[in-house]
Amino acid sequence: MANNTSISNLNEVEEVNSGDFFIIDTPSGTQKIDFGNVLIPLDNATFNTTISAHADDIAQNKTELKTLTAALYNGVDQNLKLNSVNVLTQLSAVSANVDTIEVADFENSVVGSVLQTIQFRTNEHMVISVEDDIIHSLSALSASITPKANNSAFLLIARVHHESAQSQDYGFGFRRDVGTGYSSPTYIDRLDHNPTAGGTARGHYMFGGFDSVGETQPEDRYLIHIDAPAANKGIPVTYHPTVRANDTTAFNFFLNRSRSAADSFDDEDGESSFIIMELAAGTFTATQFVSTGP
Repeated sequence: MANNTSISNLNEVEEVNSGDFFIIDTPSGTQKIDFGNVLIPLDNATFNTTISAHADDIAQNKTELKTLTAALYNGVDQNLKLNSVNVLTQLSAVSANVDTIEVADFENSVVGSVLQTIQFRTNEHMVISVEDDIIHSLSALSASITPKANNSAFLLIARVHHESAQSQDYGFGFRRDVGTGYSSPTYIDRLDHNPTAGGTARGHYMFGGFDSVGETQPEDRYLIHIDAPAANKGIPVTYHPTVRANDTTAFNFFLNRSRSAADSFDDEDGESSFIIMELAAGTFTATQFVSTGP
């Protein structure tokens, strides 16, 4: 005897997926159909009237889409086109001349952002006779930068590999030259003299140094400063680290070598470096003493 089950007694599902079956009563008998094969003609859909009312708009959009696709792509290798020119072709032409491309308006860069950076390294030897508060430029370590904007500031970072000939105190600073003539240097040297407690004024260097008579090995001195010279775009600015001493007795200062070494490269020789960063114009309030120099 067959088991009869009422449809109302079957478990209910909340969705129909491909692979599920509908039971259909046809003239040929009761049959089943996969849900994935069920097709509902537009005439039997409730939104038929809405779709039909926009048939002309749909056809127009289809035509315009074909036109836009033809304008954007070349139809051969599907590379994007711009103004009827292959974009990849344009980019290749640009990259070939990348050295000539600059940001159009550096003056409107974010204050303090880095516009460019240059680095200079040298192992050239220098021997300078230092005395009597005279400022000497370390010309072997000079570096130039050409501003990309007006009124930029410059972050100066110098590493000076050096030694002196005897126990002396000495100090470092910077010299600035604007343009190519080097005729009117500015010496960025030291803050105003600061008297000791109850004593007289004493000499101060922007960056101090001291060499003990018992030491025979060079050391590295790092000089870091922000300078805002109000320079004009396109006019080169050259910076030279400088050295000076208050002592009236001359002594030798050695760059990139030991005082005990001959003028040849050995294990105590080294190199000095100088990094200059151009910073977008802003307000820098550091107080500095700018001397007239010799």
